[in-house]
Amino acid sequence: MNTPESLPASLRTASLGLVLAVLTILFGQGLGIVFGLNEDAIKGRMKASASKVRDSVYKGDDAALKAVLDKSWVYMQRAHLHAGGMGTTALVLIVLV
Repeated sequence: MNTPESLPASLRTASLGLVLAVLTILFGQGLGIVFGLNEDAIKGRMKASASKVRDSVYKGDDAALKAVLDKSWVYMQRAHLHAGGMGTTALVLIVLV
């Protein structure tokens, strides 16, 4: 007759997944902290990079340049949110399964 494993034994089996899930959550939180502390510096660096190619890539169109910069910042924020959400989801699913 098979006896069910205890919770600690079950979690030990899934330890690699648990570690990766927690690291993903920490990565997401780290991104949030970096973004919160350095938002102006990050945006300034992106703007400086975009300004270098303003004429060649954006054909002098400041509206297009601003749209790309704004969308870039949104994508960076999404990375932070997705890392937190995926890590938390993975952690919960590992514990449930």
